[in-house]
Amino acid sequence: MHAPTVLPSGTRFPHHTAAVASGWAPASRGGARAPPVATPLIRSPQGHWKEISLTWRLVFTWGSIALVGLLLHRLRCGLLCPAALSSSLLEEVGGVVRACDRGLLMGASVNNSPLHIAAATLNHFARMAAMLPRPFSAEDDESPITQADAASVSRPLTAATCPALDRFLLINMEDALPVKLLDVVSHWPALKKWGLPYFRKVAGARTVPVEVGARYTDSSWYQRLMTLDEYFTQYVTCCGNEGRPTGYLAQHHLLDQVPQLMEDIVVPDYCHLGQQPPRINAWVGPRGTVSPLHHDPDHNILVQASLSQRYTILSDCTKVVGYKYIRLYAEDQSRLLYAHPDPLLGNTSQADVEGPAEAWPLLQKAEYQDLVLGPGEALYIPPRCWHYVRSLSTSFSVSFWWA
Repeated sequence: MHAPTVLPSGTRFPHHTAAVASGWAPASRGGARAPPVATPLIRSPQGHWKEISLTWRLVFTWGSIALVGLLLHRLRCGLLCPAALSSSLLEEVGGVVRACDRGLLMGASVNNSPLHIAAATLNHFARMAAMLPRPFSAEDDESPITQADAASVSRPLTAATCPALDRFLLINMEDALPVKLLDVVSHWPALKKWGLPYFRKVAGARTVPVEVGARYTDSSWYQRLMTLDEYFTQYVTCCGNEGRPTGYLAQHHLLDQVPQLMEDIVVPDYCHLGQQPPRINAWVGPRGTVSPLHHDPDHNILVQASLSQRYTILSDCTKVVGYKYIRLYAEDQSRLLYAHPDPLLGNTSQADVEGPAEAWPLLQKAEYQDLVLGPGEALYIPPRCWHYVRSLSTSFSVSFWWA
């Protein structure tokens, strides 16, 4: 668990977003606003999303479907006539896509939801409104992608190439031994397709929750909703602005929200050795994004997928972008890891793993293993195994959690 406030599907939002305000729906072309079908259906000023009953989340989902149907009915003539496309019409289409995502992010899952189809179909039109002032170009996705930080691996973790299922179960899962997995996702289409231009094309207008701040344990940390296009422009490809806070799209069920991305991966066979289907989350961020030292209750396979296939020459090595430095501590080292006293953050360490050694003397005595995870590589992290993650470059990771 990356942060304490968690939706059932794994997405975390600030408390105030539990209330869905009316009035954000787009105006009709005649100037009149949509009727109050967007009236708040769920209100939870404080507390966790898990405290909201499934019934109310279903009500919100079906209300969102009704709202999207109404808005599409109003826009049908303009969308069917390409010559009638205008900036105001395209902005209204963007409002429909936002309505779809609100229903998908805050409601309950329903089979064959039309929200998926509507959002995927309208994504292109919604992006056109954002591109009218200045279309996105290849230069928008260039500079930071070709930069990568170096990392020193002092106690390398054992690696295994496609271990047999029974061996993985008996040695790694049963004995809680982490392992770097090689050649288990080399067949993924994502390894060839995923890049910033591809994500912009497929899901640029889709709304996602972004964590703003260096670490989720910081008092200045907060979350905001924005489109993927906005996120990439403001936090990923904005070079030369070192004073800007870090933006991290972390622990989000993006592949469920955008099924086209789910088609680009295959769930590793190891993830089916548990009692429940794996929960799939995406992690997208620029270099320097950090997940503080923490542990999770479930089995985890973290797969590193690149957001670009370009190489860059560093002073000491050659790297392809999409790298993460990861440090692992076994559960029996917990007494040395400065667990947070706050019960909500009890799975998180207060220590800065790569900070001054004198600030955390016990941490220096703890035994650990570390590695650099590159594109097409995977890492198995056992339950309650402490792990610290720092992005060495702009990257995209997919995690699979199962019990």
